[in-house]
Amino acid sequence: MHNSIIKIGQLAITVSNVKQALAFYRDILGLTFLFSPSENLAFLSCGDTRIMLNTPKGAGEVGKNSILYFTVTDITKVFKKL
Repeated sequence: MHNSIIKIGQLAITVSNVKQALAFYRDILGLTFLFSPSENLAFLSCGDTRIMLNTPKGAGEVGKNSILYFTVTDITKVFKKL
């Protein structure tokens, strides 16, 4: 199974305030800002990995439900294996 995963494509990080978090990740850590389609969502990059900052939705709780997005060789095949 592990041979199908190529890399982490995106990390989703829940934050209480996207504007403040963006200032930290972009201005303090120096990550590359990509775009922000709304005040509750922003995207940055760290090398080949994209970082998504968003505010909690529904039962989301800051810092307790971050998501990893894996890049795979064949999503249909991996889905069937899982």
